[in-house]
Amino acid sequence: MYGPLLYKLLRVLHILQITFNGFPPQVLQLVHLRYLALAVYEPECPELISRLWNLQTFILDTSQTVKLPETEWEMEHLKACVFG
Repeated sequence: MYGPLLYKLLRVLHILQITFNGFPPQVLQLVHLRYLALAVYEPECPELISRLWNLQTFILDTSQTVKLPETEWEMEHLKACVFG
């Protein structure tokens, strides 16, 4: 079990050292994530963020105002959101 299949099983993704231009859509395929920390220039979360149904901690490092979709509040396991 190597390559892209292995990444689908990730539970923690902490990438604050690299700043993305926008929310990377590939992250939405990692449905087993429990912890997600990203740095982005334009912090607009996609509607499909609710696919990350296991997500418990969501950290978005940005200097901009964060735009969250309504589906964010459907994530029943989400315990902490940190923006800044």
